This record gives sequence, C-alpha cells and structure tokens, in this order.
Amino acid sequence: LEEEVRRPSVAVGGVPRLAVFLFPSEMVFYAEQRSSHRRVLTLYNPYNFTLSFKMWCTAPSFYRVVEAEGSIRAKSCVDLVVRHLDVSPRHWGRRDRFRMEVRGGGQVGRREIWAELRGGQEEEEQRGGQQRALPHPTSQLLPTQAHLPACTGLVTMVFLR
Repeated sequence: LEEEVRRPSVAVGGVPRLAVFLFPSEMVFYAEQRSSHRRVLTLYNPYNFTLSFKMWCTAPSFYRVVEAEGSIRAKSCVDLVVRHLDVSPRHWGRRDRFRMEVRGGGQVGRREIWAELRGGQEEEEQRGGQQRALPHPTSQLLPTQAHLPACTGLVTMVFLR
C-alpha cells in the first residue's frame, strides 16, 4: 500500500487506482472478552469527490456487517461496525480477509485487511475497555488531520447469510 500511495498505478482496463484509507489495518477478536466481539473500522475519504464503497469478506457467515455498501461524501469518513458471530474454540486462530473496494472520480481502489479470532482476552496493555493502540502509519499512508474532518457518520454493516 505504501508504494501505491507514493506512485500512481493503473488498475485493469487502464482505470487509475485510488489509495484506500481504512483503519485499523487488522481486527483482532478475543473469544473470552465479549466487548471485543465488535470492532470498528474507519474509512476516510480525503478526496474532493464522493466515493462509493463495498465491503467483501472471505467468510461472511462468521461476521455481521450492516449495509456492506454505501457512499462517503468528499472530505469525510464513516465508521463501519463489524461483529464476530461465532467465537467457539474450534475457530480460535482462524484468520479471515476483508476487502474494501471504493470508486469515485473515475477511479477505483481496494484494500484488504485481516481479521483474527483468538482465545482468551486482550493482553494486559488493554485497559479501560479500549482497543490497544496500533502503531502510527507513516505520514504517506494517512492523510493529514487538516484534510480530514472529525468522523461523524456511522454506518453499521452486516453480511447476510
């Protein structure tokens, strides 16, 4: 992804690619910690045009996401809520992949992130019910604060079985 941000690339069919700003870069669910069965992804649109988006998953029967597609106004963002549906021990260690596809301004982009189910609870660094902070992405990957307003929209997504 870092390389995609630095230099423009061309997708299949000669359509220019968009950088996709989706954070965090992975989701970890903990079987024995109910509060971790729900994670929030934030999709940013730093561009001067509206983006349409669609979320895909390699295992839709394991996750609930409402409105797996929608749009984001220019210079805006949305929070996407992902819930893990089956945290039974037989799935501990399972890794699934999500793909966010965006379109806008005659361009397309996609970004993949991993979701993993672990047994037990979040590590001790996790205090106060908040997800452990991830390392800061490089400035080339994350638009500056000046370009992104506070995220006010909330989109809850569900993959229907």
